[in-house]
Order: sequence, then C-alpha cells, then structure tokens
Amino acid sequence: ELIRRRAMLVLMSDFLTPLDDLERDLGLLAAMQHDVVIFHVLDPAELDFAFTEPALFTDGESGKTLLLEPSMARAGYLSRLQIHMDRLRAICAKQGVEYRLVRTDEPMEHSLFEFLNVRRGVSARHRAAPRTAA
Repeated sequence: ELIRRRAMLVLMSDFLTPLDDLERDLGLLAAMQHDVVIFHVLDPAELDFAFTEPALFTDGESGKTLLLEPSMARAGYLSRLQIHMDRLRAICAKQGVEYRLVRTDEPMEHSLFEFLNVRRGVSARHRAAPRTAA
C-alpha cells in the first residue's frame, strides 16, 4: 500500500520462517509489477552443519534452547533445510522474483556488486536492442 509506483524491492533475510505468508506477499508484489530480489543470507554453519561436539543451540528469536548431538541431528537438519530452501526458490520462480543465496563468510558487497553488474548488463542489452515497429 505504501509503494504506489513500480519499484525495485530488495529483501535480505535468512528466511528461516514459515513461507506461506511470504508466498502470498510476493504474489501481491508481483501483481503490482514490482521488481523483487531476495538475498537469502545464511551462515556457513547453517548450510553445512559441520559441528562435531554436542552443543546448546539457542533460537535467536524465541530464546528456546536445545542440546544437540550434531552427528545425530545433521542429516535431518540438512534435509529439512534443503526442503525449505527448495521451496523458497520455487516460490521465487513462481512469482518471478530473483533469488540469490549469500553466505556470511563472503563479503556482502561482492554479492551486491555482482547483482548490480548483472542488472547493468541486462539494462544495457535492453537499451541496445533494436526496436521493431509492430
């Protein structure tokens, strides 16, 4: 409602939340013809779950803690994470939203510069393309 003209919207998050509301909201933004880009920001530890020692994990949002034995939790965690990421990518593809995975061990500016360079190339090709009369 706040954005009345077509705009580029960049969403940066770990998206480690239920995706139903996001799917609906992206659909609304796509219907309004906004250019939406998702930067899915994850830590390598979240992607690889390379923990070796039992540890107490704390949910940063709820504060709940859980003691885990990594060797027992790894396969289930990685499977659920992959399903979640695949669903997020599918939602983005369905809504025409660009998806980019960004790892926190890589400088954010590299991802942003790459994104902007790709976009600049796309814009330059559109401007250089000859127009044909209908």
